[in-house]
Amino acid sequence: MSEHALHDKKGSGEQVASGNPDPFKDISEKEQMLYWRVFIVIKSRTKLNPVKSPVLEQQFEISGSRVRKIVHFFRYKGLMPIVSGNDGYYFARKYAEWKPCADRLKKIGISVLNGIDNITKHNFSGQAEIFEN
Repeated sequence: MSEHALHDKKGSGEQVASGNPDPFKDISEKEQMLYWRVFIVIKSRTKLNPVKSPVLEQQFEISGSRVRKIVHFFRYKGLMPIVSGNDGYYFARKYAEWKPCADRLKKIGISVLNGIDNITKHNFSGQAEIFEN
């Protein structure tokens, strides 16, 4: 697991991962604060003490889909290894904690890509002109 060092962006107090473009550039300051507050709660949790989405939803007055969006953001930007499962969310402190979640996410991604390919192949191969009019 590679760790990104966080540093202060030009004295703004904004934390950015070293070597990455600012992952928050398109997110309002208010939204950034929410993301970091949710992350701080998740980071304080371990495999033995994960936090469930309804707890985060109630604490921050947000929806479950918003919690998932925030978790996805930190993962997609490569910032934080947040593990998720039936027991809730927690911060992976070891690769061995992250790997099962990563493997599950890869399987989901492959399944989604296969579905897209199958829909395209079975519904639009040579038939694109039907939908143009």
